[in-house]
Amino acid sequence: MIRFESWKDIAAYPFFILCAIRPFHWIPKLLFVLSTKAWGVSNAYMDSCGITVSEVRMLKCLLPKMGVAPVVFDVGFNKGDYSKTVLDIVPNAKVFGFEPNPLIAEMIRQDSDNLELINCGLSDEVGHADLHDAPSSHGTTIGSLHKEHVANWCLASHGIGILPPVN
Repeated sequence: MIRFESWKDIAAYPFFILCAIRPFHWIPKLLFVLSTKAWGVSNAYMDSCGITVSEVRMLKCLLPKMGVAPVVFDVGFNKGDYSKTVLDIVPNAKVFGFEPNPLIAEMIRQDSDNLELINCGLSDEVGHADLHDAPSSHGTTIGSLHKEHVANWCLASHGIGILPPVN
């Protein structure tokens, strides 16, 4: 027997049943997209760099509260757009960028003393893995440890090192 805690549960129950029916699966997806846009999570990109207006807004709000020289980990560094934005907002921040794709890490020029690029992935244990990606002379943003996630593209594989998180 279903136990309802309040009138809100009773009112929501038919909605949940409706959303469980296959032709109506789009309803929760639509609500998710609308809610993330309303909260500014999924808003327009600043430019071609891949960091959203709302991410910049969030960084401008949070970073100053972290002191004069916060330490930031940019996991999945790619071209470093996120890290560059952090350093634009708080120039004294120390940023550690983790980028497992050797093609991308090789291209990045570190022109800041406050930025350290580490060419490896992060995990709960030390080891090695294969990073699957679309073949490219400069790496892409679709890299995955799971070959099936990038199966629609021709694959290139790179052996990468994996570091554990710092306790």
